[in-house]
Amino acid sequence: MNTKRIRVRSSAVEEGEKSITILGNQILTIPKEHISKISEKELFEKSYFDTKKAKWTSIYIDADYFRRIAHDVYKLKRKSRVFIYGRRSYGINWDYVINIVSSRPATYCFYCDEPLFRKVNFTRDHVIPRVIVEAYGLSSIDDNTVPCCKECNEEKGSLHPYIFREKVKLKVKYSRKKQKWKRVLKVLNKILIEKTDPFK
Repeated sequence: MNTKRIRVRSSAVEEGEKSITILGNQILTIPKEHISKISEKELFEKSYFDTKKAKWTSIYIDADYFRRIAHDVYKLKRKSRVFIYGRRSYGINWDYVINIVSSRPATYCFYCDEPLFRKVNFTRDHVIPRVIVEAYGLSSIDDNTVPCCKECNEEKGSLHPYIFREKVKLKVKYSRKKQKWKRVLKVLNKILIEKTDPFK
């Protein structure tokens, strides 16, 4: 069966006999007949440098039914912590971006996985640069901001990750910090969808 996965904070999920209710700025009820699987997992919950583990529930919804309730799910996503999996926009596999961010403490760089120190090398990076997002007529996109060290941020600049990867490949060959750039390359390979044109 074709399904769509969403992840919701467990404290916002109420399981009834015939349906699942998601509580937030609004209430969304999903009949169990349209749900194929429910699973719970502890993941890192972050606010800058405050790191703790929180419980999240993954709900696998029938894709046809998801289309009918997508508008309500996106409303919940904007106002609370609901993640929708399966997006493939801007040449990025956002599922991997979400998984990488949620599986690491906020004190580590998204790209190279090195520790961040607030006043020394802590920055935030837009996976898809703001200039590209604005060129598409948007002010922002979901899940686009990640913790990043100064070096990775300066090297990436306003490059699309697809172009940044080409730059990193050269760094793996010629830089003294080969191990660091190999880790960056591994992350970029995970989050990028293999297309010649990343914008289609």
